[in-house]
Amino acid sequence: MDSGFDPFERGAVLREPIFYSGESAYNFQYLDLAVSKYAADEPWLMANRGFSIDQASCVAKAIEEVQTDRFQPIRERMRKLHPDEWTMLPLFAFTLDEIAVKANLAADVVVRVLSAFEMSSAERNEGFNSLHDFNVITATPLLRMPSGEFLSLQPYSIAEAIYEAPFYWMIKDKPYLPTLDKNRGDFTENFVAERLSLVFGSEHVHLNVDIFETKAKKVSDIDVLVIWGNRAIIVQAKSKRLTLESRKGNDQVIRDDFKKAVQVAYDQGAACAKCILGNIYKFETPDGCEVILPQDIKEVYIFCVVSDHYPALSFQARQFLQAEEIDRVQAPLVMDVFAIDAMTEMLQSPLQFLSYVNRRVNYAKQLMASQELTILGYHLKKNLWVESDINIIHLGKC
Repeated sequence: MDSGFDPFERGAVLREPIFYSGESAYNFQYLDLAVSKYAADEPWLMANRGFSIDQASCVAKAIEEVQTDRFQPIRERMRKLHPDEWTMLPLFAFTLDEIAVKANLAADVVVRVLSAFEMSSAERNEGFNSLHDFNVITATPLLRMPSGEFLSLQPYSIAEAIYEAPFYWMIKDKPYLPTLDKNRGDFTENFVAERLSLVFGSEHVHLNVDIFETKAKKVSDIDVLVIWGNRAIIVQAKSKRLTLESRKGNDQVIRDDFKKAVQVAYDQGAACAKCILGNIYKFETPDGCEVILPQDIKEVYIFCVVSDHYPALSFQARQFLQAEEIDRVQAPLVMDVFAIDAMTEMLQSPLQFLSYVNRRVNYAKQLMASQELTILGYHLKKNLWVESDINIIHLGKC
């Protein structure tokens, strides 16, 4: 074996953590964040699909509520039947009218939402031949029964489709692509700033900060900058996702995807961190207001945030991210919007938040997990602490 050889850097080996890493978001996160993600795209959606994502989210929640309401009556009915007659299929079926009433939406709006996520009866999923091939059920998880009722076998699937699928509808509209790209970037930056404001207060969170060496020379920019006491957090957000070719284990494509999604964000964050510590740069918000930095900054944290589910993101960051050693700049923290949503929800004081982040980044080489939520969950239960004589801890979902 070659010295320094690491099998986990090979695409064939990474296929397993990518496939088995599990979901990085809860279904309610998909539905709630989808409303914000596509808010700016509502005119396109109304013109081309006839509904907003807010309405689609209401329909998905109504489906789950209808199924929950049905559970007990179906259970009691089955008790009176012979086991040969038992079936739970009616639990997962629902009618258009049931959803319209529960969601408090017009029937024509509901039918447009359901039809958008309904798999065609002619669809045979012929392209799904291996684990990492695209499965059309992920984009259209609803089925239509011979009776005319709709069938949803898993509420999570429709929630995920509402978050992911509209992007693919709009990407086919070539003239709309520049607007789509801008809206995706704005969503990630605005969402992260909003969530960090819950922890630090809006007066300490600055969005789209430009860095100037001179009045006429801009050297870089920060998507979100947090200044709290003598600590600074730099957030660089990207909208790049893991492609299907990467999921199949193509080494070069995996590295290329990771570079575009994370490495570029980190490199920019590291450059901005040097500027923060350089004391010769001026920091301005889009309205021209200067962000005054403390002279005695003790620690700078770099967050690299992606806007979509990125399978095995934490694991890949551990394997591929090339980080510099910069005095007073901590190791980077790589995560998706769902992780930062959970972190800011559960750690809503600056002390709690920064304490966790400090330990998380300083234990980076000792911790291995496929999802950032797994590490956060361990911290909330056990209080994250790793002794210096422990080489590695692997955390998995159970």
